[in-house]
Amino acid sequence: MTTEEFEDFVAVDDTTAPCHGMPTDEEICASVKASDAANEGQSVDENVDTDSKDEELPPPPTAAQATTALKTLRHCMEIGNCTDFTAFYKLKNTVQSMVAGVRQQTKINDYFQ
Repeated sequence: MTTEEFEDFVAVDDTTAPCHGMPTDEEICASVKASDAANEGQSVDENVDTDSKDEELPPPPTAAQATTALKTLRHCMEIGNCTDFTAFYKLKNTVQSMVAGVRQQTKINDYFQ
């Protein structure tokens, strides 16, 4: 490496902004106050609920829908020439254990009430 190349290497950070470490609490408060002052003209409706708790969630998928989704995902992975199915098998086992937990075996007495 020539002397000129070395000097260029050493001086590469001279044009960048200096780093002054972590901001102090006072600096953080000042920046927040400045941001609040800049946004002061904008109206904020505090009565508006940003959480969508009132919206109804769709019903959970059935076991058949979950199995169909797994088949679709597997088909997509095969077409995409995926060679590592480890994550898919973990997901499949998780879904199957969830589905198995929902199912209850019927008893013969359930048919004769």
